Amino acid sequence: MSMHPRNVEARRRTVPAALAVVTLAAVGLTALPASGSGTDDPVPTEAAETTVQTIALDDLLTGTDATARAGESTVGAGPIETERFDVAAVTWPAAEGPSDIHIQIRARGADTWTPWYEVHDDGHAPDPGTAEAAEARRGTDPVVLPGSEAIEVRIETPDGELPAGLEVTLIDPGTAAADAAPAPAEAAPASAPSSAAASADAPMPVIYSRAAWGADESLREQTDPLYGDVQGGFVHHTAGTNTYTEADVPAILRGIYEYHVVGRGWRDIGYNFFVDRFGRIWEGRWGGIDRAVVGAHVAGYNSYSVGVAALGEFTAAQPGQAVLDAYARLFAWKFGLHDVDPNGTFAYPNQQTLPTIAGHRDGGATECPGELLYAQLGAIRAGTDTVLNPPPVPDHDFNGDGNTDVIARENTGKLFLLPGRGNGTFASRTQIGTATDWNRYTALVGVGDFNGNNHPDVIARENTGKLFLLPGRGNGTFASRVQLGTATTWNRYTAMV
Repeated sequence: MSMHPRNVEARRRTVPAALAVVTLAAVGLTALPASGSGTDDPVPTEAAETTVQTIALDDLLTGTDATARAGESTVGAGPIETERFDVAAVTWPAAEGPSDIHIQIRARGADTWTPWYEVHDDGHAPDPGTAEAAEARRGTDPVVLPGSEAIEVRIETPDGELPAGLEVTLIDPGTAAADAAPAPAEAAPASAPSSAAASADAPMPVIYSRAAWGADESLREQTDPLYGDVQGGFVHHTAGTNTYTEADVPAILRGIYEYHVVGRGWRDIGYNFFVDRFGRIWEGRWGGIDRAVVGAHVAGYNSYSVGVAALGEFTAAQPGQAVLDAYARLFAWKFGLHDVDPNGTFAYPNQQTLPTIAGHRDGGATECPGELLYAQLGAIRAGTDTVLNPPPVPDHDFNGDGNTDVIARENTGKLFLLPGRGNGTFASRTQIGTATDWNRYTALVGVGDFNGNNHPDVIARENTGKLFLLPGRGNGTFASRVQLGTATTWNRYTAMV
């Protein structure tokens, strides 16, 4: 029998929605504006209504409608009809301390129930002794359950003890203009990145700002953020569905934000960044994407690390290559800013010595980031190292396959690529230019990567004597030529090498 929401307290807020989105105007650097990193605050364009429902579980788990099984070691509240929600989690007072209870959550949309999702005390918390920790509640990872209208919770208590003050927090993040925001590459240029960001050892990846997911900046703590140091990074996952769409992501992030601030009592969202299954990177905690903002993702380790959560649950589902690549791009950039070796270790003060890229479970009693994502930490480290220290490109690898090639002009004037196989032989030639375009040149020289874009180029002198750069694209073709010199200067030479 479904229980009516007599224990459900619902609160609605009008949330300023975003937001014109813009990109950084710098070669190779693209990011939407990051709050606190030198860009103007977004101007609200419409309002989103957020609903937070809180269900007190103490009476429900002991009342007449409660369910029990397995010799009373597992108790449940039975189905509870609610208002619509997308995110669910369970919290309890921090004074109750860590708990080894196993919590299972499922939800019902318009017709069917989801599978049961198992969550635990997530170990996410501000660092002990901070003002943020004093107001915090303990809790589980948020479970993403879009479009739900009912919830059921059951709890296994190995020692027979339940923490007092258990609550279910349900979030409906509403809709905002950010849900239809353009991709960063489609937006207009913004101010230049900070000098630190521009001088990093690895290129800054595309990062979607808080404005891009519609963060209500009035919800977070309004005092200055805490800054620490970045000596490592932690890999996390959230929980719930792995089948969300690209358009779902901003609302999911707003739901997690609301849960962390309202449900857990934190000053802001706990993670520094998020990665979605499409390989997109999103700004998390406010304070500047290129700065060492102290998060609330691994208690005791936050002041010296960056926390990055993959949206989804990776206990039974494999993370896609897009997720692993996004981690590598982000860690490479952040580690380059702070001179961190992705294959090294760091002795966290008053904590353990851990790999610089570690899983949440390495720093706390949790299953996060899920067995299958945790198994990919080696691949993330290797990918990060490759971005930071890319292998040299052969001077004449014109098609980007790692082998040296030859560009040849036939006696007809046509231009051909002869792809090297790396074993002293060539694959079949491919025509890449016509006689009309290439018969005009009296000299051709392969000069390697002349313009610094990691692709080999060609310098060519025209029959007029003018000198041109033909920029390689890395796929066996060339971009539009660029004149480098005049006939007066270059017609005097009889050879070029």
